[in-house]
Amino acid sequence: MSPSSDKNLKATIFDFCQALSRNDLKTPLKFCTGDITLFWGPYEFIGRERVKRWIVELKELFPILAYKEQSLKIQGNIARQKLIFTFTMAAGHEGWLPCTAVYEFDDGLIKRINFQVSNGVLKFIREGSNIYL
Repeated sequence: MSPSSDKNLKATIFDFCQALSRNDLKTPLKFCTGDITLFWGPYEFIGRERVKRWIVELKELFPILAYKEQSLKIQGNIARQKLIFTFTMAAGHEGWLPCTAVYEFDDGLIKRINFQVSNGVLKFIREGSNIYL
């Protein structure tokens, strides 16, 4: 794959992740094929409607969601990304969720995403002190 193609795939991943960070249900899907398959840990979502439902549930669980990319490597039509999601839950608890995402592309669109979620950290504040779980 040419460097310009790698650049396009990196831009697609960046735009997809940015859209997930916003309360935006439509934009992430425009970067995906119609038969997109997304894995979130042990859960599988097939097709745009189910992936859209995953986005809705992700935003319900984590109304404030951001990410920090640690690395992104592209080889052919496969990209491997290490990232950390930072979030605030509806109850106000903050946390960090490290992930590895593997993206498979078809004609420049995301055909498959496999998010492997690692152990996260949840922060609680009790009487002025922080407790991390």
